[in-house]
Amino acid sequence: MKHPLQICFFTTCILMSMAINAVGQQVSSYINLGLSYYQLEKYDEAIRQFKQAAEIDPQHPQIWGLLGSAYLQNGQFEIAATQYRKQVEMTPENGDVHFNLGLAYLKMHAYEQAADAFQKAADLDSKAVEPHRNLAYIYSRQGRFADAEKALQHVIAAAPTWKDHQNLAMILYRKQQYSMAREHFEKALKINPFNPDIHFGLGRVYLVEHQYQDANTQFRLAIRQNPKHINARNQLAAMLAEIGQIDAAIIEYQQALAIDTHNTDTLLGLGTTL
Repeated sequence: MKHPLQICFFTTCILMSMAINAVGQQVSSYINLGLSYYQLEKYDEAIRQFKQAAEIDPQHPQIWGLLGSAYLQNGQFEIAATQYRKQVEMTPENGDVHFNLGLAYLKMHAYEQAADAFQKAADLDSKAVEPHRNLAYIYSRQGRFADAEKALQHVIAAAPTWKDHQNLAMILYRKQQYSMAREHFEKALKINPFNPDIHFGLGRVYLVEHQYQDANTQFRLAIRQNPKHINARNQLAAMLAEIGQIDAAIIEYQQALAIDTHNTDTLLGLGTTL
């Protein structure tokens, strides 16, 4: 399950623009220049300007948020977390700040700390969706599939994307809740009908349900949309061998070998089938 880096940055900018008169013209100049560099993806320069502003007005929480966002985009995740923690200390009831801190922890692979930050963001803003998406990602990595399912159900009830349905379907498949997994793969396909991975996932559900014709259709659709989808070719070959279509299975394994001559699943499957 992949996750997006979606910083709550523009909220910070809006708050900053509202407070700009209070912090003085010099700080305003540093901030505006820093924002210009940030938008140009010149993060080192943006950091330099925001640090100048922070030296003049260290009690202004949004400056630390701007610094955190610049460090985060610059790949300096631990320093970003430090800046966001300063902002959290000053504005503990701001859910966006906790969310951004969670992103920094996530990039550091500090999953427990990231989960705590995202949960705090979710608690502070009941309408927020992204904290729950990221919680689902973390819980899935940790094998906490029931918690991941709960987080994704919250997202799907609010603003689902095809990826949310696909991710939930994959979790339900792991939990052997195949009919519900099929339902969410199908919902994902309605939104994104040309995604080979969704067809592959749906094919796996049909296969475990022994609906071989439907599984065959989905695996072949995945291959049609991505001829190098080696997992779909291997799964199709294994299914064909299972139902006694040995020659067809061998052809699919050979097609898979043409993609990757060292793929373990392909080599084992072909060796078993021959």
